[in-house]
Amino acid sequence: MRIAFGKVNGESWLGECRLVPSGCGVVVVLVAGLLLAGCASTPQWGPDDREKLVTASNDYNSMLRWKDVDKACVTFAEESVKGKCLDRALTLKDVQITDIRTRDIEFRIDGVEATVHAEIEYYLLPSTTVRKIQDSQKWGYIGPKDKRTWFIKSPFPNFESP
Repeated sequence: MRIAFGKVNGESWLGECRLVPSGCGVVVVLVAGLLLAGCASTPQWGPDDREKLVTASNDYNSMLRWKDVDKACVTFAEESVKGKCLDRALTLKDVQITDIRTRDIEFRIDGVEATVHAEIEYYLLPSTTVRKIQDSQKWGYIGPKDKRTWFIKSPFPNFESP
């Protein structure tokens, strides 16, 4: 059985449930009970939480792609990194990003952090050689429980010339 959890770039994320052999029934019930007891004390991810991160990440990466870096900092940077984000934005004037793709997203079990793994293709003027870097964007889910918002907690990657 497959369960849809959300979408990234138009594709559904899926989880799988598999049936176990009949001899494992008691063990499965005990393990399931322990897991449920542990899950009751930790916040869980809902489809809306995932969808909000996908939307925030896509918007942030789109702003980087189209050189709206200042707006990306003001809109998405957590307060503790906003100044560093704006300072680094000034150094990106020669960086031409040609594409940003989300490779995968890791959600932490505590429900307040995630890492978006993105691949960025870019070139540095005056060169036209396209390079790729991997960017692990750290995100935090901040605010009151009913009004949480995703904010990026890591600075832009270093774009270096050869």
